[in-house]
Amino acid sequence: MPAPIPQRAPRLKNPVPRIRRQPVRSTSVHEAGYDVATQTLDLRFSGGVYRYDAVPCAVYEALLGAGSPGRFVNDEIRGRFRCHRIG
Repeated sequence: MPAPIPQRAPRLKNPVPRIRRQPVRSTSVHEAGYDVATQTLDLRFSGGVYRYDAVPCAVYEALLGAGSPGRFVNDEIRGRFRCHRIG
């Protein structure tokens, strides 16, 4: 069983490429963006922007179609993918 991913994301020190984000209808997730080439997901919350690595495109599409994007992030993304705070 793989080691659990820490809940508190480290902040990246190097400049990171910007991924275009779009607004999300949610009280907790403000914007979401995805880069197909790198399978990278960016999520903007009121507390900052977080980048999740190795996220399949189907997960991003499910997030956009979720009735509750915040719940989807908590249930399907947070703790399952490596993440860094980028902003």
